[in-house]
Amino acid sequence: MPPRRKRSTTTIEDAKNNTRTDSTKKRYTTQIRTIVQWAMAHGHSQGVLDRNTLNLATFSFGNFTKFLEWCYQTKHMAASTLGSYRSAIVFLYEKQGVTIPQAFQDELPHIMKGYSRFIAADIEEGVQTTKSKRPLTIEEMKRLTSRSVALADAVGVALDGVDRLPNVATHSIRKGAVTFASSGCTSGPSTGVFTTRAGCSLGDVLDRYIHFVPAGGQYTGRIVSGLPESSAAIGTLPPHFGARDDPVVTDALRVVLPTLSNAACLSTVLRMCLASVVYHMEWLVDTFPQHHTLFSTVLFRNKDLLHQLAPNVTINDGNIRRTGIPPHVHLYTQLEVMRNELQSTRDELQTARSELHNVHVHGKVDIILAELQSMRTASTP
Repeated sequence: MPPRRKRSTTTIEDAKNNTRTDSTKKRYTTQIRTIVQWAMAHGHSQGVLDRNTLNLATFSFGNFTKFLEWCYQTKHMAASTLGSYRSAIVFLYEKQGVTIPQAFQDELPHIMKGYSRFIAADIEEGVQTTKSKRPLTIEEMKRLTSRSVALADAVGVALDGVDRLPNVATHSIRKGAVTFASSGCTSGPSTGVFTTRAGCSLGDVLDRYIHFVPAGGQYTGRIVSGLPESSAAIGTLPPHFGARDDPVVTDALRVVLPTLSNAACLSTVLRMCLASVVYHMEWLVDTFPQHHTLFSTVLFRNKDLLHQLAPNVTINDGNIRRTGIPPHVHLYTQLEVMRNELQSTRDELQTARSELHNVHVHGKVDIILAELQSMRTASTP
């Protein structure tokens, strides 16, 4: 908490600085930084003082309206977000002690009203508009993870600018998962299930009667992990070792992860991670560059160890079983079985037809040729 203000020493400058909360000032600073990045990227660097603020002596009203135009065309922002950028630059004028141009009072309100009407019309026509924090979509998550695994940082990951553990969080992933589970698929879990799983507050009555139950959380996990909800593949198990207490796996963990393997609380997680790497070994080799750090680890340098572990990895029922599978998936499974049986029957009929063709057609031809040959021999003097 900030130090308590002393009434006897409060000045006019303190009163001026107290017109906005600290959180609002922080948000304005972030938005000004966004305007700076836009100015640098679109040839308006003369209006930039440094990477964090603008030079309002040269950054004109026309530059700001161009920025608003770019936001509307490319960012699909809500009207309130555009208005917040206006408030941010007005705050910067006050902070730098620069007189606010008259156009901000005469023209800008009309421009903002016009954009508000445009955005309202877009919403009526079904155009997606970001009214709050933009969630991390499943497509973006796949793209980011694909780029991440291609980096040579398999041994350790460095987070630039992060020197304290509380600064590391999963806010976007968590909020994006809720958005995807609620409206990103056609057969997602109920509202009560994914909100309790995400730890969201639902109010006194809902918090009292709607609680976390494993079945709902298990289904939510399958949806959020990106498994296809309209296919039998949604019931797929993750790669795992078939035997729970396999000495080969235990010895491999000691070799591959000598320090972490001593932590009993991580045993299950480490086994699942190792099984997944072994199961996707061919894909990793084909996808990653040859100089990737992953291939210099003990697991990939010891080919004999890989070959010993590979037969023990499965995605079928073993020491774990499928959970969180909705009833309709069983119908998908039965349809898949019927499809495979029909395909097998078709192949068998095709084989039988070919054999009958050889017997009845080619067989007759051989008999005729033999008779003609005998007739030719008999007629030869």
